[in-house]
Amino acid sequence: MMQLGTKYRKAPYIWLMAAFSLGLLLRWSFVFPVSWIQYKFLVHAHSHLALLGWVYGGFFTLILSLFIPAKDSRRFNHLFWWMQVSLVGMLISFPLQGYAASSITFSTIFGVTTYIFSWWVFRRLQGNHDVSAQFLRHALLFLVVSSLGPYGLGYFKAMGLKSTHWFPNSIYFYLHFLYNGFFLWALGAWACKRLEQKGIPLSISKVEINLLSLSTWLTFCLSVLWMEPSWSWYVGGIIGSILQLWILGKWLIIKSGKIMEQAELNSASRWIALFIGGIILIKLISQILSAYPAVTAWIHSAPMFTVIGYIHLIMLGILTPFLLVNLSPQILNQPWFKRTAFIYLFGFGFTEMMLFGHGLWPELGTKINFFPLLLTGYLILASAVLRIVWYILLNSKMRETTTD
Repeated sequence: MMQLGTKYRKAPYIWLMAAFSLGLLLRWSFVFPVSWIQYKFLVHAHSHLALLGWVYGGFFTLILSLFIPAKDSRRFNHLFWWMQVSLVGMLISFPLQGYAASSITFSTIFGVTTYIFSWWVFRRLQGNHDVSAQFLRHALLFLVVSSLGPYGLGYFKAMGLKSTHWFPNSIYFYLHFLYNGFFLWALGAWACKRLEQKGIPLSISKVEINLLSLSTWLTFCLSVLWMEPSWSWYVGGIIGSILQLWILGKWLIIKSGKIMEQAELNSASRWIALFIGGIILIKLISQILSAYPAVTAWIHSAPMFTVIGYIHLIMLGILTPFLLVNLSPQILNQPWFKRTAFIYLFGFGFTEMMLFGHGLWPELGTKINFFPLLLTGYLILASAVLRIVWYILLNSKMRETTTD
């Protein structure tokens, strides 16, 4: 019997290509301006499809594959199609109108599906005390919490507070608990579940899991440092960052080698795991640095480059590689994969260097052809993704979720 989630696995790739196409169009508009493009509208469409269609959709299928029995397929089928309808609605409405009645309606429909999904999965986890189940429960909690951000946007706009700090902080609240909450905790749940299936013991205590959860709440403090709040926010951000580095760093630096050896990963899987682990370490260290006022001032002096660079660090450096190889692990055995992975990593590294380079040195934009080079970097990145997605969408034999 086809495993629940397997039949949904191709859909996120379609939204990945839609998000990449819109992202390239945004970069293209800086080099070759297009009069009919509404930049902000296109940004909304790009971000919603990348976050909800690609990453959320990817975790939707992985969670169903590993945690939900196939007998529940009918109810999740309905949920899946409501998700697709709302995503198509956002694809059409956001580029045309931005935030308006139609796009808000489709976004709300999608939000309701996340509540239903969280409730159904949470109920299925009752009585399950495995480490993976604990991670997934926290992930679902953060998914629900993140939805408070968009509600805040509507409320503050209605109250005439759009120009205050409350409005952007609502956006940061949503992004933080989606990225650092649901996405990364769901990734952790998947990793723990795979190790449990292989019979590999997980030496992480409930206390450590709770501390890691606390750190997720505390690191939200880092998102509001741009408005120079009281010292307590800086302290909260530093404590949360240190907790994360202490707990996750122990796994990534000390235990990862032994775990990969026990899991008997092949060469390609091992290198992908090392790359993702390295980017996570960079993220953890950068969080501590960002709590210092001088670094905070630099980050928000050029948010178009530094903030986007940080978001892409997580999206393109952690989440996209993870989903690409775990939604369709058969690509790891293809002869062209290593070359394609190298092209992807080169494009990713080049674009990150350009974004953070411009943030560190604003004059970079006048010294080189910055936007044409940035566009070139994203075209290189997109070519690698296109090669992988082209193979997956034409390959009818979708295997079970495994990276052995």
